[in-house]
Amino acid sequence: MKEFSWSKSKRVRTRSHYKKIQNDGRKFSTMHFVFFYLKGSQTQIGITITKRIGNAVFRNRMKRFLREYFRVHYHQIPNLHIVVVARYKCMNFCKKEMLDSLGMFFKKIKIIEMKNSNV
Repeated sequence: MKEFSWSKSKRVRTRSHYKKIQNDGRKFSTMHFVFFYLKGSQTQIGITITKRIGNAVFRNRMKRFLREYFRVHYHQIPNLHIVVVARYKCMNFCKKEMLDSLGMFFKKIKIIEMKNSNV
């Protein structure tokens, strides 16, 4: 059960860390999200949803959805520091479309991982 927990070591926690990933890392965009990722020593994930996107209830529901998705797929992610920024398009909260967006990002990082392992 411990391997599925969402401990502090698995999260991006400070503003400076968020900024470092966003400024120094690479960017991948989908219709619902913008992903920033940077190679790191372990996998860490941060989620950002601005106040312009819905009310607090909606933003918290989105964060719960994203945390659960990354919690389940955590073991498949290579050692990257990832920041997920939600876009205004996720206001309709269509789970299938958002899962497709997240799947596109997973395909992208798997391609990157394969390229790095061949070098």
